Amino acid sequence: ETEPIRSSKVVDTIAAHRYATSLTFHTRYSTTDVCGMDGVHPIEIADEDPNCDMAFSFNGNIPDCAKATAEIRRMGFDKELKGDTDVIARFLHAKYKELGNWDATIAALPAFFDGAYNGVFLLRNGDSYSFRDPLGIHPLVLTEMNGTAIVASEDAAIRKAVNHSRGPYSIREVHPGHFVHLSPGKKPRLAQFADARDVPSCLQLQANCLFEDIYFADWESHIAGDPIAHARFEWGKVHAEL
Repeated sequence: ETEPIRSSKVVDTIAAHRYATSLTFHTRYSTTDVCGMDGVHPIEIADEDPNCDMAFSFNGNIPDCAKATAEIRRMGFDKELKGDTDVIARFLHAKYKELGNWDATIAALPAFFDGAYNGVFLLRNGDSYSFRDPLGIHPLVLTEMNGTAIVASEDAAIRKAVNHSRGPYSIREVHPGHFVHLSPGKKPRLAQFADARDVPSCLQLQANCLFEDIYFADWESHIAGDPIAHARFEWGKVHAEL
């Protein structure tokens, strides 16, 4: 049996990790046929090396993982793969073991994955990486405040997380094809790893998910500077005229 995660439990979880330098939380809207505990994020990949002992969470949908799966097999992983999240997590881990560099590992993603693939992974050394696919299908935002950095899929999540905190903050969009590297005690590092031209099936420079506007996103969020509430109002007008 399972029970809903209540806000008090989240607070208790944070309190229990008050000495941690990094934390990751994720709510999964499953888009594959993976069910049960296999669909729960983050996916943990244990490794004796703290630089690649990772907890990975995924926001997206990769309809065809055949090319990436073949690459994972080439690199020596021979166990069962359970859904697109498992494939991309195992790919990142195996590719890092081969290349020894996270920047180069993330830059390898577009050659093997075609679809929506925002992700975040936390390493045992305290570092974390968040990335947004080259077409920007789903949003990703970053804020800094009082030496703390937060990366989230929506700006509403950040505002709700810091609304009882003191100090100024601003929220900025992480552009498509960019990643954010957070390291304890250091400023966030943003870098580009790809653009739309690196996507084999790309016919355009950007491809936003329509369902973010009409369904997925919090109504208080903004995407590319536009309020979701306004977008839904306009979509309602269009539907009313049909």
